[in-house]
Amino acid sequence: MDESRLMEFLHCFVVDFGATGAAGNVLVGEQLGLYRAMREGPLLPAELAVFREAFVFIAVTLVLLFRPQGLLPARGLKERI
Repeated sequence: MDESRLMEFLHCFVVDFGATGAAGNVLVGEQLGLYRAMREGPLLPAELAVFREAFVFIAVTLVLLFRPQGLLPARGLKERI
């Protein structure tokens, strides 16, 4: 196996994966009205905090939707504690 080709592939994978995550953030920011608010001028920290809380709420909701058993794994929990 050619290690330089493998590293090139991994680099492309990581960059593409990061771009995919950023695209999701842009979509959510647009839906929440973040960019409309920023068009009117700089936002105060308290105003940005409202959008941050909405992002966190959406992220937690998605985690719970895709992991209905909750944030902790059900199996093997006693062995880990």
